[in-house]
Amino acid sequence: MTSAPALQQKLMQAFALHRAGELAKAEPLYKDVLRAAPKHFDALHMLGIVHLQTGRSEEALRLIKKAVAVNPKDPVALNNQGNTQRTLRRYRDAIASYDLAMSLKPDYDEAFKNKGDVLQILGRHDEALISYSKALRINPNHAELHNNSGVSLFALGRYAEAVEAYNKAAALNPRYAPAFSNRADALRMLGRYDEALESFRQALVLAPVLVEALANYGNTLREMRRYDEALVQYDKVLAIDPQHIKTLNNRGAVLRDTLRFPEALESLDKALTLKPDYTEALINRGTVLHEYGRDDEAVASFDKALALDPDYAEGHWNKALALLTQGKLAEGWPEFEWRWKSGGFRFPPRGFTQPTWRGEDLAGGMLLVWGEQGIGDEVLYGGMAADLAERGLALTWEADKRLMPLIARSYPKIRAVARSTPPGPATVDPAIKAQISTASLGQYLRRDGADFPKARTRYLKADEARTAGYRARLLGEQATRLIGVSWISQNPDFGVYKTTALPAWAPIWQAAGPNVRFVDLQYGDTTTERAAVALDLAHLDDLDVFHDIDGLAALIAACDLVITVSNTTAHLAGALGVPVWVMVSSGSGKLWYWGGETNSSPWYPTMRLFRQRPKEDWGATIASIAGDVTQSLGV
Repeated sequence: MTSAPALQQKLMQAFALHRAGELAKAEPLYKDVLRAAPKHFDALHMLGIVHLQTGRSEEALRLIKKAVAVNPKDPVALNNQGNTQRTLRRYRDAIASYDLAMSLKPDYDEAFKNKGDVLQILGRHDEALISYSKALRINPNHAELHNNSGVSLFALGRYAEAVEAYNKAAALNPRYAPAFSNRADALRMLGRYDEALESFRQALVLAPVLVEALANYGNTLREMRRYDEALVQYDKVLAIDPQHIKTLNNRGAVLRDTLRFPEALESLDKALTLKPDYTEALINRGTVLHEYGRDDEAVASFDKALALDPDYAEGHWNKALALLTQGKLAEGWPEFEWRWKSGGFRFPPRGFTQPTWRGEDLAGGMLLVWGEQGIGDEVLYGGMAADLAERGLALTWEADKRLMPLIARSYPKIRAVARSTPPGPATVDPAIKAQISTASLGQYLRRDGADFPKARTRYLKADEARTAGYRARLLGEQATRLIGVSWISQNPDFGVYKTTALPAWAPIWQAAGPNVRFVDLQYGDTTTERAAVALDLAHLDDLDVFHDIDGLAALIAACDLVITVSNTTAHLAGALGVPVWVMVSSGSGKLWYWGGETNSSPWYPTMRLFRQRPKEDWGATIASIAGDVTQSLGV
């Protein structure tokens, strides 16, 4: 029989080895103590911790529970019991253990922190913050507590408060790399990109192989459209962890952004090999295939994602874009309605209280239609509202105030209302029986090609007096034809892909001949671009084509032909019935309503489409246009 002093000596020896990290030597000593005293609290407790530290969590929990049974009033053992339950993902049990520990020791900051960490894992961030705040009142100098508070604040979208929490963590421990990395990610969400990059650099000086810092550094660079630099960071992540599926997914997205479609698919396929049910990667893969022009495959990828998550709004919306591009309108429009729930759709619904119109007869009542998205989209979808007006349906049409003169002139019997927040009184008229977005009219008015009006070449009317005045002013003595040009899209998401450089249009100027005068239809300050071309490009200094859309419409109507990239000018020219040639980009800027491979548009009968080919710059497209200019204008 081992004497008590001998057991205590062996236990002290085990403690010393344990503290020194020599777990393999400490373990048999704890076991020797337990053979002599099976209910020895300290030996049970510490042997359980050895098992926890060496990945034997089930055995660890069995031992620590035995220790707690011997001494149920020990808060440290209860805390470690909670830690072991957390490792085993028994989160409810872990919270109960931490609560017992805190009831015995109300100033036990570590138990409050651990409870907060479990609540954070469960996504219960408000409760986690309460637990962290209690811990911080006990120990305000705990860097990790401030960091973890920041994580929950970040998850709740409270990014500025998260930055402050991370700042406190970094101040308390200037070598705590996760605090710098997490702060950078919160700064990214606030749009403070330069500060975010600097904070990522600080994190990576402290921990060069901190994977999350490298990954989020890449994500920030992607948002700044510094794609090549983002790829460098992603490749660093994958050199450390080739199976980092989030980075494989994000890398695929960046390669899509840069139109490197085969490489994008390769990266996304690697992610899906590792995790076949990775819905975000399936959606990104479908988007790549859609932009690559492989819409059938894109729809199949979206369907796989939706089979895993039927309520994934991003999947439905992207599937809609692929179907509508193919002209499968009846299938695409219902999916398009998911845009309102998609995080990538930046235009919230207007929130009108009248019932949504479902295509029914309103028995003499009035229908409220309202525009969405940008001016170009409002004009496009406005063609369907025009159908209803031409059929005699009583309409209140709410749209961007810049469109008011055009709508009122084109359809004097409708009530045109400028969009405002809150909506104007006319939108709550009791005579209004139902409401609908103009884009949502497609499911009732454009279910197939036969639904497009065949005889109508225009549905908007420019101011005839202004049109005549502009034409007389611009033709002068020599010119007999006017060609309006627009070369930039300022769409914040993919305008860069649709934009061209004006000097690249030189073949078009040369092909047009001396009797054609080109007219600047581009919104924004074009002084520098016009100075860079050897051409008398007419510009009206007294017309603000961004704010005075009615004036822009009159100037477009004064032209014999409009040549433009895909922007508001293209839609206005088509709606006005002016001959218009549109340069349609490949990849991200190839919007669904320009369809697949045809050179015409059912939305605008006077429109002709010139398509950029994948992996080509605009040179071939411009050359194609130049080749047709002389013949088409008869100059």
